[in-house]
Amino acid sequence: MTRRSFQRSVALSCAFASGWFMLSAFSTLAVAPSFNRDVAGSLPAATDTSALSITVRTCPAGYDPGKVGADYRRDCTRPAGDTTFHLNQEGSNGPSASTGTSGSAPQESTVNFSGFAAGRYVVEADAPSEIVSAFIGGCASNARSFEGYPFMPFAQVVNGSVTIELLPGEKLTCEWYQIAAKK
Repeated sequence: MTRRSFQRSVALSCAFASGWFMLSAFSTLAVAPSFNRDVAGSLPAATDTSALSITVRTCPAGYDPGKVGADYRRDCTRPAGDTTFHLNQEGSNGPSASTGTSGSAPQESTVNFSGFAAGRYVVEADAPSEIVSAFIGGCASNARSFEGYPFMPFAQVVNGSVTIELLPGEKLTCEWYQIAAKK
């Protein structure tokens, strides 16, 4: 596998100031959001437009997704809080969307970006102050397979952002897990 093809298959690499965000795609993602915000892309469109959907959940303070027995789909059910995502390309600011809140009820908040050209984008997150790090637990795509992807979690978030390369016509759905600060 060449370096370029590896970058395309990884899909996301993110970071917060105090930790990494990772993404793993070992199972099909089931999305049943309490809040769902659609943002039509204001970035250049192509004939085969791409889309990105991010479901956000919050993990307990000090959560370690790499620990033996960790299951973030089971363990991370806390409310997502109000996290705003920005989808930017080098030199230009793109659309943004917020997860919203639903009080203290566990939720799967989802933001959607659609109608933009394939290419490299930076996904930036403005998370609540109690969030210290994040990782991507998994992704599903209509244009490529992540089956057998060996890393758990899938990607780390660095400094609140991740770089992603979307393929023409790709519909990518990812799970974004935030880790709360220890009290």
